[in-house]
Amino acid sequence: MKKNIQLSTDYATDGGGVESIRKDFSIRLPVKEYTLRCTEAEFGKSKEKEDGKGNNPMITRTFEIISPEIVKVKDGESFREVIIQGLQLKNWLVITAKTKSFVEKDCAIFGVDLPDDERPNLNVYIGKEVKALLRTTVKSVVDEETGEPIMSGGKPKVNYQHSIAEFLLP
Repeated sequence: MKKNIQLSTDYATDGGGVESIRKDFSIRLPVKEYTLRCTEAEFGKSKEKEDGKGNNPMITRTFEIISPEIVKVKDGESFREVIIQGLQLKNWLVITAKTKSFVEKDCAIFGVDLPDDERPNLNVYIGKEVKALLRTTVKSVVDEETGEPIMSGGKPKVNYQHSIAEFLLP
């Protein structure tokens, strides 16, 4: 079951002198409190591992940043402002006996009941706004055969992976 709402496209507009970053958001986000809105929720199973573990009930949620709309990003020794509203992030909530306390905390943050592990009501997440801390992992891109860094414009190519580090209690 998949449920969507309209996504923000503010990242693609002219910010009145503020840089509009590309859709890939190739920046390191500053550590701060962000407001996120759940735009999509889907139910499925976690990936099965070689050791036979996994294949657990899991809710995959997609969020977009709605606040702040603009952040200051370090660029060498100076800072520049960029529009980040609309940046999308995924979050996975695995539902098992081992993750029960984590799921309970998640439900308290979202103000929802514990999900059914066979047919959860995903509509309870759609449109919900929550506060969160985000993290950006930056990794160099290397050629799998040679192990050498891949260059782009004379500089080593890097990938930026934005993720939710922690939801904050209301």
